[in-house]
Amino acid sequence: MNDRYNVSKLLEIFGVRAFAERYPSRLFPVTVNLVNPGFCHSELAREAGWAIYFLKVALARSTEYGSRTLIHATSLGQESHGQYLHDCKISQPSSFVLGDEGKKAQDCVWDEMVNKLEAIKPGITTDL
Repeated sequence: MNDRYNVSKLLEIFGVRAFAERYPSRLFPVTVNLVNPGFCHSELAREAGWAIYFLKVALARSTEYGSRTLIHATSLGQESHGQYLHDCKISQPSSFVLGDEGKKAQDCVWDEMVNKLEAIKPGITTDL
């Protein structure tokens, strides 16, 4: 259960990068990027227990501060398409994501996602 958050973030990165590869900004009228506001005070972990509470008190930034990266993302252009944004700048994902093994995993995740979407609503991905 503890790895679910990390895995979900990795899947997000794979999804956005795969989308941007297949639909480059010069051909697609929308910029899609991945925004990480950082560890912020919120109600998401309200039932996580005292350890997380103390971590939030000590380390979490305000939601207003975290939202700056979201606002910053709206001001960027095509150069941010498919990119990971953290602390109001474009950041590189891990070496795993950028390497051959990560590329294979990214393509696998994309193919699985497209297959699942097509099983739910045939033709849904042809309109992209």
